[in-house]
Amino acid sequence: MYVLAEVLYRRPHVQVVVSSSHREFTSMEAMKSIFPADLRDRVVGATPMIAAGAGDLQLPGRHREVLAWLDGNGVSESAWIAIDDDSERYSDGCHQFYMVDPNFGLTWADVDGLCSRLDGT
Repeated sequence: MYVLAEVLYRRPHVQVVVSSSHREFTSMEAMKSIFPADLRDRVVGATPMIAAGAGDLQLPGRHREVLAWLDGNGVSESAWIAIDDDSERYSDGCHQFYMVDPNFGLTWADVDGLCSRLDGT
């Protein structure tokens, strides 16, 4: 969490939408509580859980869930980045996907790269 917090401190315009499997059994308040107190208001929601076989079947499940949240909240599809350790959850060539090591997750080595991606560079 410290690494993501650092990215959020460096990019104060960025908000967080949780798309983790933890959202299936954890309340939004509990998910917010793992963030530093001054960042909790920037956790603005969680993606819906879409049943297998529902929605646009051309897209992998997590990708469909992100797009459903964006559509339901009037947010431009170009204004998001997904940080994940499983590339199969997103369409091939998804420019908004930021891959992290499945063994380590988001690390300090990712901070500058993720900040650059958030800046659109």
